[in-house]
Amino acid sequence: MTEEMKNTETAGAENTVSDPAAELQNMSFEDALAKLESIVRELESGRIKLDDAVTAYEKAVALKKLCSDRLAAAALKVEKIEIGKAQELRESDSTAVIWALGNMVKEAMKAAEAIETELGVKVGVVNARFVKPLDRELLLAQADKNKLIVTLEDHVAAGGFGSAVAEALLAARKKCDVCIIGWPDMFIPHGTDVATLRAQFGMSTTQIIERIKKAISECA
Repeated sequence: MTEEMKNTETAGAENTVSDPAAELQNMSFEDALAKLESIVRELESGRIKLDDAVTAYEKAVALKKLCSDRLAAAALKVEKIEIGKAQELRESDSTAVIWALGNMVKEAMKAAEAIETELGVKVGVVNARFVKPLDRELLLAQADKNKLIVTLEDHVAAGGFGSAVAEALLAARKKCDVCIIGWPDMFIPHGTDVATLRAQFGMSTTQIIERIKKAISECA
């Protein structure tokens, strides 16, 4: 083999060697955590050679730092939620606003968009987030601005979130109409699927939209 061929072969081998630092940075959080756990188990087993243990420990330290950095970066992106504060997702045109709870927020958004398309009425949407403490400040401000407050919850309507909203409005002597949408106060049987069960008890997307449209027409 000529010297030139040896040099070319050596250069090719060097190019195929991965950069450990770069490889680590390109690793996902899940993979890094899994690798870290694997190294810890290996070190705890006591069956690893001393030289290998030192190398494994150094890699574990690097992986731990990587995981910590990724978690810190993710924490900065997480919205800080103040206890008792609701989130206004959609502004109204002073006709109606839906206060939705939990998984019904997306149903509220669907209803608001459908009603605007059908009636030209811009319905507001609020992610209530909390039942207790209730965001009375935002609720009362919206009661002054809108003709109708709709509550939407995936619970029994009687004595639930809607009732708490109605009590707050009554206590503050607000004159806006209130429409409480939730499950009826009765035994709800098991269903073959959620969509069928919701439709059976007036909680499908279409039925929710129709109930809100009816409430808007009655308070106009």
